[in-house]
Amino acid sequence: ADGGVGVGVGDGEPRREDVFHHSGGLVEYLHKMCEGKTSLHPAAQTPASSGKNKTTDTPPDTPSPTSDVLFLSGSRDGVGVEVALGWYADQYRENLIGYVNGIKTKDGGTHIDGVKTSLTKVINNFIKKNPQLAKRGGSTGGVAETLGGDFIREGLTCIVSVKVPNPEFEGQTKNRLGNPEIRTLVDAMMVEYLTTVFEWQPKLLQNIVEKAASAKAAAEAARAARDLVRRKSTLLQTTVLPGKLADCSNQSPEESEIFIVEGDSAAGSAKQGRDRRTQAILPLRGKILNIAKVAMENKIYQNKELQALIAALGLGVMVNGQQQSPRQASGDGEGDDDVQFDKSTLRYHRIIIMTDADVDGAHIRLLLLTFFYRYQRSLIQDGFVYIACPPLYKVNHPPLPGMAAAAANRPPQPQKKKGGGGKKGPTESYAWTQEELIDVLEKIRRLQNRPAPVTTQGEGDDDVAAYLEGLSGVNVQRFKGLGEMMALELWDTTMNPDSRLLKKVTVDDALQADRLVGVLMGDNVVQRKDFISQNAQQLAIEDLDY
Repeated sequence: ADGGVGVGVGDGEPRREDVFHHSGGLVEYLHKMCEGKTSLHPAAQTPASSGKNKTTDTPPDTPSPTSDVLFLSGSRDGVGVEVALGWYADQYRENLIGYVNGIKTKDGGTHIDGVKTSLTKVINNFIKKNPQLAKRGGSTGGVAETLGGDFIREGLTCIVSVKVPNPEFEGQTKNRLGNPEIRTLVDAMMVEYLTTVFEWQPKLLQNIVEKAASAKAAAEAARAARDLVRRKSTLLQTTVLPGKLADCSNQSPEESEIFIVEGDSAAGSAKQGRDRRTQAILPLRGKILNIAKVAMENKIYQNKELQALIAALGLGVMVNGQQQSPRQASGDGEGDDDVQFDKSTLRYHRIIIMTDADVDGAHIRLLLLTFFYRYQRSLIQDGFVYIACPPLYKVNHPPLPGMAAAAANRPPQPQKKKGGGGKKGPTESYAWTQEELIDVLEKIRRLQNRPAPVTTQGEGDDDVAAYLEGLSGVNVQRFKGLGEMMALELWDTTMNPDSRLLKKVTVDDALQADRLVGVLMGDNVVQRKDFISQNAQQLAIEDLDY
């Protein structure tokens, strides 16, 4: 946010020094955020190479745009303003970030509002002056149609940094700039800059209008799909899905949790083993729709599995990229558009993804995380989404007194006694990784006074076989899926709040996560292939089992 500023940190003996320096400032920042995305900007030429071609020359007295970034830098009335912005074809949401005196304003403020109003004003002014521009963008009416700000900002990534002598912050957390004069100032500077840029780069303006018109058409199609759902089904107004959702009896979201499982086999064990008071089960059939490849919302509401998921959780429907609660979606709420999803309608405060520990399970888990991240990101940001971690191995062994009850860094392991084992010790142990399995076998080996095994370096399966050799009455079972586990086993190891292991899904760096989701789950095959090639050597296959 402060281009050209360098920070050096030194410590230790011998002295080690690190220097943090980003000379590119906001432009470099925006490039980092949008790495791998497809820009709507036509390639900009320098004045030296472009001659007198008005469509690509750098505007006079205006900061030069790069190939995919517009950059404004200036000051007025003692306030410094820097804005970097770009539009991207494979981005379907706006992403605006603001800084005031180098401090990030998470809730935006008047500097962000100034950018928004200027964009809507300038682009609609061009549309009114040039009706053909609107027709090329998809308008079929006789009169040029204006475009809403939400549509114009679809695909926009923008960073705004202002230097304000006397900033005023609003809100309980003081994360929003409140100076009204900053909105007017930023708006005026951006109107002047954008007007000049679009006069000199009409192709860029046309690309933006076409994307905005496409967003408007998609919103209208999605609205029609939502209306169809409301007319033909009570899906968005009910909380019970017969044959799909096995709901819990507790009506308090704070005390309730839902397990999302793959298929009827896993659902059968989960339904039998659950605590019916607080635990609901929702089975999904196969892999859900990959919404990273979906630009139109109506496809989401036409997908039965996503319909069931949205209704079961109480997520509501999207309107122009925003969520409506089920009450608002059914027409009982106030307002029609741009109503943010109300978290009070969320039916469970722990949404637990419980899939098999194999490649297919990992794929389904990633599809679900992509859906939550793109459809309702606040579910992850507010800590409602978890991943269940079922054990990979069960070890049957003779009763062994002194057998440790838990592996390092684990909750107490559920261990059963068979045949009235009394004080002799447990006869079943569980392991979540191959390393923990070897640790369990090593403890059994020591308790049985067996000689140390001969192991090999780096061959995990051979090591397990070596540890098993010579052990008496020991059998290892590898769980290939949740359906192989008995209901009581699934409860003891994965669903019991006192003994289970859950991973809370967090988004420490939402921008980086969004980029990775786009690469891994988007429709750019070449980009995904390059990513896999670059990272294949770092992949540990055993990590897919955890």
